[in-house]
Amino acid sequence: MTYATKFHGFDLGGITIPDGFEDESYQNDACPSFYHHATGLRIWVDWLNPAERDTPRFPRFTLQQDREPIGEEILATTEIYNGDDWSEVTRRATIRTLAHDALAIDGDEEDSERHLAASYDFANALEKMGMDLDEFANAHCNSTNAEIVRDSLAWVTEQESE
Repeated sequence: MTYATKFHGFDLGGITIPDGFEDESYQNDACPSFYHHATGLRIWVDWLNPAERDTPRFPRFTLQQDREPIGEEILATTEIYNGDDWSEVTRRATIRTLAHDALAIDGDEEDSERHLAASYDFANALEKMGMDLDEFANAHCNSTNAEIVRDSLAWVTEQESE
């Protein structure tokens, strides 16, 4: 089953769900959702026409991230974005997916082609956001890759909250 069968007449309105996100829409929810299992990110896409939404004054898009699960159950989520700008949803989801990819490398793969590509892509995204990578790298010259990625993601979160 997909959002189209659970939400009859629902139109994505020309947006494209990012790679890695699976349709996990549930008919008892207010709108469709798409989940990225590796990162715990969920994108909610509400109806294009605000009059069709459960709460018409709410924005169309929400990006959330699961907090650490206990057993099979997710106890809470963190809201990363709530608004009407689809490019902002995809930018924030991409940054977190790239950070996850850079962190997901085990010790045996450190400096592998895959690891370098993930780290480079993440650094590129940070630079586009305005981070001075030379200054940041110098400040972290004795840090591990994982520490640098975690600090970078904290910087991103701080920038987004301003």
